[in-house]
Amino acid sequence: MCVCVVALVSSAIAQQSAPAGAEIDAIVRQILEERLAAGDIPDIGLLGNAKRIAIRSDLPKSRLLLGPRAVPERQGYEFRLISTAEATAEADRTKTSVLFISIDRLEKSADTVSLWVGTDFVLPSDSKKVKTCCCESLVKYQRTNGSWAFAGWGAGICR
Repeated sequence: MCVCVVALVSSAIAQQSAPAGAEIDAIVRQILEERLAAGDIPDIGLLGNAKRIAIRSDLPKSRLLLGPRAVPERQGYEFRLISTAEATAEADRTKTSVLFISIDRLEKSADTVSLWVGTDFVLPSDSKKVKTCCCESLVKYQRTNGSWAFAGWGAGICR
């Protein structure tokens, strides 16, 4: 029953969300590639030595859906998009937590972009475990000479 409710809620979010579009996908890809190379995504250690890494495709608060062009490239790694509903279904099917990099609260102006990024996971619906993490932080980029450049980290929060 719980899986159906989560799937319905996730489906409703997806139906209310719009594709992020090529420009936002390209910005997200750049940010992910740079922050992964820097190793400074909050709670990235939760992924351990994983070489196959999921990126949550739905940005619930931004009401956007990332497309395939948002998927970063990095030698020796395989990245994939996963929706909240897909992550929940996978967790229930495999009876293990499904980890992913989360992105949300994206704000863009002509010369700045900011978004919240972190590492998160979903537990199987029937899990007796309690989720006691995860952290995310605001990352800021600024357009300089026509390109997006890292401008720093803002606030962070851990749940």
